Amino acid sequence: MKKPFTISYQKLHVPVLVFLVLISTVLATIHPDFYNYIRTGTCVLTIIGLYLTIILIKKLSHWRFIVPKSLFINKIDLVILASLLYFIIRYFTSKPYNNCPENAIIYLIGYLCYFYLRIRSDSYGLPIKLILYTILIFGTLQALYALCQWFSILPNTNEFRIGGTYGNPGDLANVLIPCYAISINSILHEKNKLVKWFLSASILLLLSVLILSMARTAWIAAFIITLFSLKSKLYKLIKYQISKTVKFFIYLVLVSIMLLLILSFFKLYSLKQDSADGRLFIWKICTQIIKEKPILGHGYNSFTSTYTIGQSNYFQENPNDNKNGLLADDILFAYNDYIQIVIEYGVIGFIFFLAIVLLLVLKNNSETFSLIHSTAIVGILLCMATSYPLRNGTIVIVMMIFVSLKSSYDRNIIFKVTVPVLLQKSILLISLSSILVSGFMTYKVLNAELTWKQTCNQYFLDSDSENSYMRYQSFLPVLKFDKYFLYHYGIMLAKWDRSQECINHFENNYLNCLDSKMLIVLGECYFSLNKTEQAEKYYKLAINTKPMLFYPRYKLFKIYQLTHRPLKALECAKQLSTMKIKVFSQTVLDIKSEVNKYLMNVSLQ
Repeated sequence: MKKPFTISYQKLHVPVLVFLVLISTVLATIHPDFYNYIRTGTCVLTIIGLYLTIILIKKLSHWRFIVPKSLFINKIDLVILASLLYFIIRYFTSKPYNNCPENAIIYLIGYLCYFYLRIRSDSYGLPIKLILYTILIFGTLQALYALCQWFSILPNTNEFRIGGTYGNPGDLANVLIPCYAISINSILHEKNKLVKWFLSASILLLLSVLILSMARTAWIAAFIITLFSLKSKLYKLIKYQISKTVKFFIYLVLVSIMLLLILSFFKLYSLKQDSADGRLFIWKICTQIIKEKPILGHGYNSFTSTYTIGQSNYFQENPNDNKNGLLADDILFAYNDYIQIVIEYGVIGFIFFLAIVLLLVLKNNSETFSLIHSTAIVGILLCMATSYPLRNGTIVIVMMIFVSLKSSYDRNIIFKVTVPVLLQKSILLISLSSILVSGFMTYKVLNAELTWKQTCNQYFLDSDSENSYMRYQSFLPVLKFDKYFLYHYGIMLAKWDRSQECINHFENNYLNCLDSKMLIVLGECYFSLNKTEQAEKYYKLAINTKPMLFYPRYKLFKIYQLTHRPLKALECAKQLSTMKIKVFSQTVLDIKSEVNKYLMNVSLQ
């Protein structure tokens, strides 16, 4: 009698965990109401904590061990361990940036995924195909979600027309690239017709959304992944199965494609020239920042503030650079993850990253799944050149899963570690205790984030500032590690006319909240307290950060009038009158009108 089709628990629960982790990375951005309040790390910890608690309790009831008796260590494991140790050291030596551990949580979860899959690979083996298809299903759902946004069936959390649950088409494209690598490689070797139909539909859907995203680097990555995936098929076809005449035409087509690709680089540049020029300017500032601390870097999560300071210093030295002044903005990412790694972790951190990449990409074999991992990782590496995939929680976890799966193919074991039974039991108990403690803390954070969202929405409905202030005060002990809350709290203090509290708050959290808006708010607070000298300082810093901002320059104009400095006021008015408008608004038009009247009156006197 034929046995019914079944999938064992041991095979199924790893893909289920992978899918839950991937879903948890987008829960914070899936709805506009959550977008600015709930952190990705909180959602990931909540989902993982609930799932692993169930698993660990089950193991504890049978004294099954989460760590096998023997661990087999290869080169990739050693480099990953060394990079984790370096990351931990740099995290604890990166004051005050480590006061906000949001990104650190995501990176540590990525490392946890790596070691968890490696241990399971050595002890039970891994259902690699199921894991890869789980990632592909997640990416396909994202693409389907984005397509619904394009046709206005579903809303987007950002101003872009599509973005999936990420709100931004760039983030979405970065996530879809490794999924495309899975689908294009799998369809070449899949035997099941039903699965082939799914893969074909997935490829068309992913490519359609990648085109709509207008993410130029993702287009190039998809093209190279396709060539990389088809190379073995093309090689066999050209070498054994076709005539010399056909071979000549194939070579001609391939050369034409390469020339077309080179020409397309220039076309892609002109497609979004301001965006491309903006990134070139960002990288110019980044080179100056790297020179300051090239070996160890500026520290964990330090990019935003160090870049803001670097950009401010540049425009202080080059006040007449109007071309780059129009491109300047508040920058959260370097738009090149390689550069951002060097800025935050120095050359040493970059060497660790490069070592992992070389071990993964250069050490290849003919196995289908190994080829999938290689092409997916190459796709992410290409996107890193002009985007920020490593700042996306989904990409970090997906990449670490690929690294772990690729590492499981490495049979060159350096040494074997035997884990005593007592240590195995201790690790099981410590793991369960850690998850329960972190689960309780995560619950408190999640509850505070949800209540913060409700309070903020209620404030804008009834403007009950005193009640909102008291509630924000109650959130502060729990959310003091959330830089977005700290930033928003400072802005709200200014709205509540608590100028001195706002000044104290922002100056205590200066580097974690630094941007042009914060500088303007500090200037406003000092101005409201009649401290014009300090207000002038922060308005000037805001102007140096974003030279095309009208409001802080207008406030300087008013200060110069108030403090009886007519020459300064006249100079400022002339600058406002001739400044190009980057973003049109009624406020900017009113400022232009007022300074033009002032200049007319001065000329008549």
